Amino acid sequence: MFILCGAEFEARKKDFEGIMEQTLPGLERGKSLPRALIFIPILTLVVLCVLWITISVRLHIEKVGVLRETEDAAQTLARSLQNHTLKTVHDVDEIALLIKYGYESAPQTFDLAQYQARGLISADTALQVTVVGADGHVLASTLKFFGVVDLSDREHFLVHRLNPGAGLFISKPVIGRVSKQWSV
Repeated sequence: MFILCGAEFEARKKDFEGIMEQTLPGLERGKSLPRALIFIPILTLVVLCVLWITISVRLHIEKVGVLRETEDAAQTLARSLQNHTLKTVHDVDEIALLIKYGYESAPQTFDLAQYQARGLISADTALQVTVVGADGHVLASTLKFFGVVDLSDREHFLVHRLNPGAGLFISKPVIGRVSKQWSV
């Protein structure tokens, strides 16, 4: 560390001022240095603001693109689910009509197990098919059951009891009394 005194300090100061005037020509001594010191942080702040705005705009553009792609994928999935659901409901309705026709044509000889054995009832479409009599008691089912199973209080039975021509009715999910699983 140096300590300069008196004349030596003044000589060094004049040398420094001369160097500054050569380095920054056209600037007046004493006034130009503070302006330059203010200009540098302001310029840095402007550059940072432009950089942040550019980054923010780019991120917004990417976000909009991702949201659009996600919405397109969700719509495609929803259409696929809709098509699958409509096909499944149609297939269940066909199975119900087939079973109804078979039972009404020959109730004494109707054998639900034969329909299942011949592939007319697919486990892919209907996990369980049950034939219920007019009194609400289960007459036949693709699942094994024991004793009397009474469905006379169930909504899906009551709808058909009150309106025999109601067609396919999809009830609220309930725990099946034959399957012991959630069923519609």
